[in-house]
Amino acid sequence: MIKYIIFDFDDTLSDFQLSKEYAKEEITPYLEQLNIIPNEYWTSFENLFEATFARYINHELTGDEY
Repeated sequence: MIKYIIFDFDDTLSDFQLSKEYAKEEITPYLEQLNIIPNEYWTSFENLFEATFARYINHELTGDEY
């Protein structure tokens, strides 16, 4: 049974940025298959990710909402 899951989005325990880049490389071909322009998608993703993380850090979102 899993009791805890630790997320480390600020690169203190693991290299989140490297993992994110790897995930983007893996996901991009699927975006292209769906006729989604990868650069536009990733720009939107980054904007939403940063805004949502900032709201979480500022206690505007709960862990469940984040």
